[in-house]
Amino acid sequence: MAYMAEALARIALAHAAPTDTMVVVSPVMLYCVLGALGAWTAWFGRRRAAEGARRQAEAEAAAAATA
Repeated sequence: MAYMAEALARIALAHAAPTDTMVVVSPVMLYCVLGALGAWTAWFGRRRAAEGARRQAEAEAAAAATA
């Protein structure tokens, strides 16, 4: 999804901006997309780890309640 958005932005900018501007902007866009994907991956990983810990605690509490 992020790469599709990047491609659409590049197409729009290629038609609207001069060539020398796109030569400068294009590499910057790549690093912005990679940074955004890295930040999302870190956020999502922490969220999933917290959810897994919560489910583990619930399972242990349920097992202790039935024992």
